[in-house]
Amino acid sequence: SRQRSRSSMGASSSTNTQTESQSTADDRNDAKMSWERPESIPVSKLMSGDEHYRQLLVKHIQENTYAILTLDPDNEAEAQVRSSIADLFRDRNQYFSQEQSIKDKNRDPKNENIGYVKVGDIREYIKLRSGDPEDFWPQYEDMKEHWLKVLNQLVDITWTCFSTMAENVPSPNLKDKDLVEEIRHWVGEKSSISLIHYYATDDPNVVACGSHEDTGLLTIGVCSDTPGLIIWDHLKQDWVEIEKMTQPGDLILFVGHKTPLFAGKGTPWKPTTHKVEIPLGTERHSFVFLLDVAK
Repeated sequence: SRQRSRSSMGASSSTNTQTESQSTADDRNDAKMSWERPESIPVSKLMSGDEHYRQLLVKHIQENTYAILTLDPDNEAEAQVRSSIADLFRDRNQYFSQEQSIKDKNRDPKNENIGYVKVGDIREYIKLRSGDPEDFWPQYEDMKEHWLKVLNQLVDITWTCFSTMAENVPSPNLKDKDLVEEIRHWVGEKSSISLIHYYATDDPNVVACGSHEDTGLLTIGVCSDTPGLIIWDHLKQDWVEIEKMTQPGDLILFVGHKTPLFAGKGTPWKPTTHKVEIPLGTERHSFVFLLDVAK
């Protein structure tokens, strides 16, 4: 609370401030005590329009600012998504194991956030959209085909999530069918996949990826077999090591800055604050899909 100047009311003000602070702390402690991990939402249920899971998605996005999605291996469509991601993971391992000079050929000299990017001794990644020039694509047989297949599959899943959210919030902007159709057109061209490799380090001062929010509409992170993703849960009012509560291959849906921006004032959505922390001496691979309309 703001520090106040001394006056004849000083003692009373101080007591009130202390009471308010204690009340806020108690509320946060109550939230932490009663908090439960958001219930997993089967992608097949969302895609089929199951109203229970549609409302559950809306609830978790509004209260927690993220949702956990699962892919059912017994569902044919979802098994195909799993298989496509697995193909891309094999390509990823082959790509990052190359000589640095080969990876450097995929850099974009005009844009530090497209193509291959190396961030010091912390991480390297390759981020691509469907329309990016051939020079930025790794020259592996079938890698671009695998990449675009996964990209299209995740566009469909995240657009279903976005549409579900838009239909359940009182936003005049998102009731504008022309605007929504225009957004849908651009996400096909501007959405991206990033494959990220965090280097192992023994330096305790190295931060893998600091606290931030994403810039797009929605983000999907595929849970890694090396836990490291940590999310600020607005309901719990605390950090949550979400990958220690999920299975590798589960999908974490984040909110980006552009979703509340398009929805306009009064939206119940907030961008998802998150970071990555990994143990010393451990490397990590991440997969991030960004539903976006940015240039």
